[in-house]
Parts: sequence; structure tokens; C-alpha cells
Amino acid sequence: MAFDGIQITNRGRNLLAKAEAGLTKITYTKFSAGDGKLAGQMPVALKALISEKISFPVSRLKIQSENVVVPGFEFSNQGVASGFFFREVGLWATDPDLGEILYAYANSGEGAEYIDAQNTSAVLKKLFNFELTVSNTAQVTVVVDDSIIYATPQDVADALKESKEYTDAAILGVKVPDASTTQKGVVQLTNSTNSTSETLAPTAKALKTVYDVAASKMAPYPDSIELRQTANTAGPAFIDFHSSGTGNDYDSRILASGGNAATGKGNLEYTAENHTFNGRTVLNGNSTVVGNAGVFSLVGSDHVYLPFYPKGNNGGRKAFIGFSDANTKDVRIHNDDPEGDVIVNAKNMGISIAGLFTSANSVKVNVANAILAKGGSANSGMNGEQLAAAIRNLPVKRFARGTFNGQSASSPNTTSGATMNVGVNSMNFLPTMVFIRLRMKDTYGNLYIEGIAMAGIPYDNDVTLYGRFQNRVSIYSISQSPGGFSATINSTDVRDYAGAGSIAVIEAFEWFAYE
Repeated sequence: MAFDGIQITNRGRNLLAKAEAGLTKITYTKFSAGDGKLAGQMPVALKALISEKISFPVSRLKIQSENVVVPGFEFSNQGVASGFFFREVGLWATDPDLGEILYAYANSGEGAEYIDAQNTSAVLKKLFNFELTVSNTAQVTVVVDDSIIYATPQDVADALKESKEYTDAAILGVKVPDASTTQKGVVQLTNSTNSTSETLAPTAKALKTVYDVAASKMAPYPDSIELRQTANTAGPAFIDFHSSGTGNDYDSRILASGGNAATGKGNLEYTAENHTFNGRTVLNGNSTVVGNAGVFSLVGSDHVYLPFYPKGNNGGRKAFIGFSDANTKDVRIHNDDPEGDVIVNAKNMGISIAGLFTSANSVKVNVANAILAKGGSANSGMNGEQLAAAIRNLPVKRFARGTFNGQSASSPNTTSGATMNVGVNSMNFLPTMVFIRLRMKDTYGNLYIEGIAMAGIPYDNDVTLYGRFQNRVSIYSISQSPGGFSATINSTDVRDYAGAGSIAVIEAFEWFAYE
């Protein structure tokens, strides 16, 4: 089937003139197909198709240049109750004065293709584009049903290119800020041990220098105070502090008692109304706080928390409870170990924290598996931000195209069809959908069928193109193979008017494959 030319009708020319004058815009509304024959009529004078059979919505509109637009539609025999010869096609638009008008028309004459009814063959689908010339001053729009919009390979390539350019520009614009006491960022190292800067960080060398100075101050008994060192009988030793100036026996006291010949086995008692420890305080051994209601308080200026060092100071902090950030309103129970848990045991608790974590982990496993199924990289050990990044980095479905350059095969005789194997092994992915442009003719060059056949992988049924007199060419079978796909193409014998038979010839041209 071939249309010799697309002609804009008289009504279409009038609408184009209105648009060029800025009085309206051109809005394409639908396509119509029929089997009418021209019998002396001038196509430009037509106001409707001669014999309309079916209509289709406009599925795409491409602005090809300043004065060339390409509206298109997807032709299908779905819903066709009776077969007909697809001979005429028309494009409709909206005129502000006349309503919907026939804007452009084309007729293939004797080159019409017979379209089977849906219930007598597989569903036939073809893509058609109308290339039209308009003024570069005319505004062109289209009434589109979003559910039938399709993207061509070029549309996909353009979208990928635009996405990459946007991403590259965004990455170039990222700047890591300098660190301060209120934000994370880039920090400069220094070997200084007496700097008061709040933007520099000490090196290991600077810390070692400070450590060596502190260690030298801890030599055995430097500037020490010894109480009752020479006493021969047991008894308390204490230090009294008189700070009130009132003559009291003492205002505060540190009292030592007990002990034996071993080092560090005595008791210390601190007596004072209030005890204030500024800076870090380390209590070795078991400690007990006795009292009622608020006997132990943590007081901060904007945040405060209780840290835990189960493996000593050098082992690092492993958990904390409290307000970890300035001005936060949330109390946190935090385990620093990424593989650790927070377990709360209580009778009739009503909620299981461990269960909540198990449920959250199950969600992470499901999300990771879904990412893997889509060809991404993820695992259940990732946190939320890492999983989100993995989703953003999911691979886009790939596309490849090529040609079989008219590879052909002929039938062995006039009563048999032709069979041919084709294949592609140069792709870097395995396709699940393949399109191949096929042609059936005879040895005299008479063309019976030409079109694009579509087949899914795994292969589900015979994918056939039909022509007049029930001539057929099809993708008989198709499967994935290393580097691409392999397919078998076959046809019927040549079915034509009564007379001598001829040899069937099948040819394969362009192919398109989607991941």
C-alpha cells in the first residue's frame, strides 16, 4: 500500500491562511481511513472521505522544521467487524468557523491493502506519519489521547541525551562547603598544638605532641599529696574545705576509709550539698546513686546525652541515650554499631522494637530485590539514602537498530512458500521486543506485501503480515541468542489471479530491538 501524495483540501488551505494571519491556530483532531475510490473527484474539493470505515486519534505531533510538521497515528484492525481495502486516509482539524473539517487527504488507488477483520486474523498494527508544510507563523497543536501516545527510537534517544546533559550540569554545580562548628564540610589539617582556630583540624602528629606532654606530667608521684602514709594504725584520712567563711568545721569533705595491703581497695566519700563535675568524668568500678526522684540529672545548654563505652574509652562510643543535636525535640536511643540492635524487654509491652526493625529490614530486602530485578545494584545492608541512590541509578531500557540489507530467500517451487533464517549477534543486551521490515514479491518483481512485523521474546504466537489474496509473510519463530536474536521468516506461495504460478521471494531489511 502506497499513497502517492498528501493534499491539503480547500477547507484545509483556508484554515492554514487563517492561522498564518494569526486569527487562529491549527489543531489536528483525528485520522480517518476508508476504501473509497476516486471517480473524477478532485481530492482538494473533498469535505469528507468517500467511504470512511474507521477513525484513529492523533498519537503524536513532531515539529520537524520551521514550516514542516509531522502528525502521526497508529493504524490497527482492532474493532474492525468486516474487512476492507485500506485505500484512502484523511487528517481532520478544527476550523473556528466551520467546526471539524477534512484538512488533508490521500488515496492509494489500486495500491490499496486489504485489512482483515479482527476476528479473522491477528491484530494488525502500523504506524503512519503525515508530513505537512505550514507557515512558520502558524501555531500548530494536536488533540491527543495520552493513553495511545508512543515514542519513536529518536524520541527515546533525544530524551536520554537531554537527561544526561541536565545531570552533567547539575553535578558540575555541586560544591562541598567548608566545615565549621555548625556544618559538615571540607577542613584543613594543621600540626599546631596551640591554635585557637575553630576551622582547622589537628593531625596525628599534633595529637601525639600533646599526648607526650600530658604523659610526662604523669610520672610516678609528681607533685603528689600523701595522707597518713606513715601511720601504723588504720583510720580515716580526709581533706576538709572551708569555703563559707562562717567557721564551720567544714563546708565540703573528701573522706578516705577502709582498704588493705592491696592498692586501690579503700573507699572514698564525698560530702557536699552539690557536686559539679566540669568536663569528662570517669568512674571505674561499680557506682551507685542513692536517693528518690531525680537523683541523677544530665544538664546541657542546648543538648545532652548519656554515652556508653562498653570496651573502654579507646574502644570508642558504642551507643547513647538523650538529645544528641542542638535544639532537637527528639529523645534518641542510638546504637552506633551498624550491625547492632536496640532490644527492649518488658512484660505486656504492647510493641516490639525488635519486630519493628525486623519489619523495616524486610522492606529493605524487598526494595533491594526489586532493584536487582530491574538490572540495578543493591543489597539489604544499604540504608535508605543508598537504596534511593540505587533506584535513581537504575539502567534505562536499551535500544538497538540495524539492517539485514535485503537478505532474501526464494521458494523451491510455485506451490510452496519461502523460508529464511536471520540473526543479530552484535548487541550488548538481550532483546524482549523486535521489529523487522519484511517484503514478499515474486521473481518477476511484483510486490505483494511490505510492512514491519513485531514479535515479543519469549515468542508467543505467529506474527504475520497479510496482503491481498491471503498472501502472507511472517516471523515464524524468534528467540534470544548471544549478542542479540535469531528468527525464522517464512511466507505462503504466491497467490494471484488465475494463470501460471510464480516463485515466492521474501526479503528482510531494517530491524529494531528493545531490551
